[in-house]
Amino acid sequence: MFNKLLTFGLLFTIYSFSLSGCSTLEKNTASRIAVDAGSMTRNSFTILKPVEGTSTRVSILLGLYQKVDGNKIRLLWIPFYRDQFAHVQPPSFWEGTSSEDRAYFQAISQVPEADDIVSTSYVKEQFLIPLLYKEERVTFRGKAVRIKSDGELN
Repeated sequence: MFNKLLTFGLLFTIYSFSLSGCSTLEKNTASRIAVDAGSMTRNSFTILKPVEGTSTRVSILLGLYQKVDGNKIRLLWIPFYRDQFAHVQPPSFWEGTSSEDRAYFQAISQVPEADDIVSTSYVKEQFLIPLLYKEERVTFRGKAVRIKSDGELN
């Protein structure tokens, strides 16, 4: 009887810890900066305007069901939408395009004549119940820039 109670108590404790939610907030500078303003003179580019992009993802049951940016659905890891993103690495099969890449795309697509975004940073908020539920929101901020042509520099 004691062994059954001990086993039940141990399983209940493991189950309780596995269902407890975790929440994180990450603030960073983005590592994906193609325009290195530090190596260019200020005359080499034009700052167009500040931009901001946000992307969200809700994932349920190990990603079997995902809701991306509020209205896009991935079911059994198959996207039922046309994804729009800018990325350094190809999207993973399990999660698709990262929220950071979609948020960056949302930001740079606000200014069609922009070549890139400098002075970027992002805030990533995440809530997680292991194996069952994951929610993340990424906000990408920076300044859209256009690199001047050789004719404009002379």
